[in-house]
This record gives sequence, structure tokens and C-alpha cells, in this order.
Amino acid sequence: ASLKGVKKAASVLVDLASEHHVGQWERSEVVGWLSMALDETSRSNVAHVLIKALVHIGQHCDYEEEEVQAKVISQLRKALFHGEDKNARLALRGLVEIALAGDSSAVWLPVAEALDEVINTGSKQQARYAVRSL
Repeated sequence: ASLKGVKKAASVLVDLASEHHVGQWERSEVVGWLSMALDETSRSNVAHVLIKALVHIGQHCDYEEEEVQAKVISQLRKALFHGEDKNARLALRGLVEIALAGDSSAVWLPVAEALDEVINTGSKQQARYAVRSL
């Protein structure tokens, strides 16, 4: 698929997930599709678009949608250690943005664990970026 096609598809999926009448199940399915695409791609620019889409959905989940946010957070944690550094930084920044938008420990705790993991097991550059993100 072309980058333009991926951007359009991701945009449509984010728009679908952002609709007020869309329920948790549908949002969870969209996150699943985006996650599957992210797992399958080896192209950095495609991964970048997919990570942005996941972050957007994670930021706009209602407080009842902890399961959807957990899926997003889990996928972004995987992106921290797979792929190019710029996408890892985007995933890290996205995790922080989701935590700031969240209103419960169900969101804050896994994000804090991800930051701790990056600081303790990531490269020096990743650790510096994680600390700056705080």
C-alpha cells in the first residue's frame, strides 16, 4: 500500500473511532486493526502514521473505555523497542499525552511502567528522551 493510501485509511479509522455513537467494541476493533497493521509493517513512514492514529484514539477514549486505552498503551509500548528511533520517540510522546489526557490510575500506571522500562532498559538516547518527556 502507498503511504497516501495508509494515511487515508488511518484517517478514516480514526474518524470512525472518534464518532460519539461508536461504542467500546468498535473502538477496540479499530485499535486491533491499526495494531495488526503496525505489527506487520516494516516501513518506518507507515508505522509513523499508524502510531499517530493509535495515540489519537488513546487520547480521546472515555473513562469507561479502559480496555481500549490498555490496548493502545500496550501497542505503543511495543513500538518503543521495535523500529526506528523517531517512531519510538513518537510512541513515547504519545504515551505521555495519553497519560495527561487520562483520569485514572488504569492509564497512568502502565504509562509510568513503560517510561520506567525505557529509562532502565533502553538506549541512553531513549532514556534521555523519556526523562525529558516527564
